[in-house]
Amino acid sequence: MAVPTGNVTFLLTDIEGSTRNWETSESDMRAALIRHDELLARHIREHGGAVLTERGEGDSFFAVFPMASGAVAAGLAIQLAIGSEPWPERTPIKVRAALHTGEASATSVAASMECRWRSSSPRRGSRCSPPTTSWRGSRTGFAS
Repeated sequence: MAVPTGNVTFLLTDIEGSTRNWETSESDMRAALIRHDELLARHIREHGGAVLTERGEGDSFFAVFPMASGAVAAGLAIQLAIGSEPWPERTPIKVRAALHTGEASATSVAASMECRWRSSSPRRGSRCSPPTTSWRGSRTGFAS
């Protein structure tokens, strides 16, 4: 899918407590991360989004959607899938997610990706505005 521009919605995610999970059991976390990635990529694609980057920072995902409804539906589907997955008891997976809607061009999408990589959580990433555009939009967050 081509990266949409114009009025788009970004979905930013990361795994809550992942550092602790890695320290608890690297092998369990490695297996959980593979499944996490599969679930997120599938639900993002199924709801019309494009994954801009996996592993922007740590275990984060960054995706863009041409319509806010697709991003919200993907976020909900991701939370439901993550919540019903039988994760290893020592490394439970909880995903934080944030949405940001606003005007974006190809240049501002690239700048947003750089901005997201410098941020440690979806909340901070959703507040980071690229210098090449004025973001007129809204943001929200939800977590499992």
